[in-house]
Amino acid sequence: MKNKILAFSIILSMLFAMTVVPAHAASSGTCGADLTWTLNSGKLTISGTGAMTNWSSSSSVPWYSSSS
Repeated sequence: MKNKILAFSIILSMLFAMTVVPAHAASSGTCGADLTWTLNSGKLTISGTGAMTNWSSSSSVPWYSSSS
């Protein structure tokens, strides 16, 4: 019986660990017709080709809310 409880506890712990979102989860989206952005641990990466959307202020860029 103790082995079953221990096994259940271990499995439950593993499932919980896999479903928790890390504090610095990557965020991503688009920033132009053929451009994508990814913000991961404070590093912004922009990939693709072509023109980037022209935002009116730095607080209107799509990664702004993910950067704090």
